[in-house]
Amino acid sequence: MNEGAEPTIKGLFVNSHIKAFQRERGPEGVAELARRTGLSLRYATTDDVPVSQEIAILESVVELTSSVPLPDEERQEEAGRLHLRNFATTTMWSLLEQLIGRNLKFLFMQSSWIGAWVFTGITFSSEDLGGNSVRINMSHSVYPRRHFKGFFEQWMHELGVEGVVEVSELVPGHHTYTIKWH
Repeated sequence: MNEGAEPTIKGLFVNSHIKAFQRERGPEGVAELARRTGLSLRYATTDDVPVSQEIAILESVVELTSSVPLPDEERQEEAGRLHLRNFATTTMWSLLEQLIGRNLKFLFMQSSWIGAWVFTGITFSSEDLGGNSVRINMSHSVYPRRHFKGFFEQWMHELGVEGVVEVSELVPGHHTYTIKWH
């Protein structure tokens, strides 16, 4: 990826968000989403979609489906949770379940491999902190820092695990997620 180029995500994953919203709100809902975001919402599976478009779609869906306006950080976390729930409907999720299973530590330790399959321009790395604790570092991110806090919390929830995610931003675009579970 060229220096300064915007990170991208494959159309397959962006389409999972649009399809989930269409199941919930129908074609009229998708038309409203397109109006709200100013995007065509038509992506081929292998398209490299700017992550900023995915963020706009996810946060707009959260706004359209929430019964009350949410503060920015809460909206960001909800968008991250929605991101994971929609990701769980993709073939990539099915593949991960078959390859990795339900071993949370092993799963989180594969963040660089998983991230490389999904994104261009965003780098993930994992550190084993011992016991039921992992740190995931994310570099060159355009996601709001609390987005992946919600994403990782939802992943634990999907696996029936209780835990916490602490997030810090070292410098803009470089986020650290410390994940602990029991």
